[in-house]
Amino acid sequence: MVLVIIFVGALAPSIAPYDPDRLNVRERLAPPSVKHPFGTDHFGRDLLSRVLFGARTSLAVGGIVAITSLAAGAVIGCLAGYFGGMTDLIVMRIMDAWMVFPAMLLAMALLAAFGPTAANVVLALSIVYTPRTARVVRAAVLRTRDETYVEAARAIGCSPTRVLRKTIIPNVRSQMVVQASFTFAYAVLVEAALTFLGVGAPPEVQSLGALLDQGRPYLRQAPWYMLFPGLTATWTIVGLNLLGDGLRDTWDPKLTDA
Repeated sequence: MVLVIIFVGALAPSIAPYDPDRLNVRERLAPPSVKHPFGTDHFGRDLLSRVLFGARTSLAVGGIVAITSLAAGAVIGCLAGYFGGMTDLIVMRIMDAWMVFPAMLLAMALLAAFGPTAANVVLALSIVYTPRTARVVRAAVLRTRDETYVEAARAIGCSPTRVLRKTIIPNVRSQMVVQASFTFAYAVLVEAALTFLGVGAPPEVQSLGALLDQGRPYLRQAPWYMLFPGLTATWTIVGLNLLGDGLRDTWDPKLTDA
């Protein structure tokens, strides 16, 4: 499922049957047909082409958010988990306070402060999901830092940076990748919801959330306008969640044995 959506998103300019911005008022709100498999929107634009480009944008936002929050959360989680003590106490209390706010409300507040642009959506969602990644990485580091091979690395004089880079991070990498896959799915979902509510990326940025928002006034007249973008978003989110579950089951021996 994930490979399919990545494939169509990456090749959208090549496989889209029409220019997604080409207007044809005579065919506005046309139902699905051989000529337009997903129908058309209120300006007569081919909805299949717009869904392909919208999926591309949503995947780009989700992927960048996953990578950014993973990088920031890994640094914070590794520092808190490895050094412990006051460092762990202060850093994780800040993360806890950060996580008190629901993801959607915090993202909306940040976008209200930053302004509704695609770059600010990425920034806001990265800020929202960094604490969640940090907690996962910290827990994994806490389980690993007292292992024999880590103690051996300290005993031969390895610096904390080298211990983290050579012995701890390689052994918690699987948890980090699994968390990134879930963050990817959450980011796609929240980006679509924010844009649907009108506080995400501006209307000229094609995304699945923007298509859902544009189709809302025509729900009764042209239900396909919201149906196909919604199904594409659902396909993407379910696929990413199943991927995360599969990676977790594969890389966690305890779950595999159970």
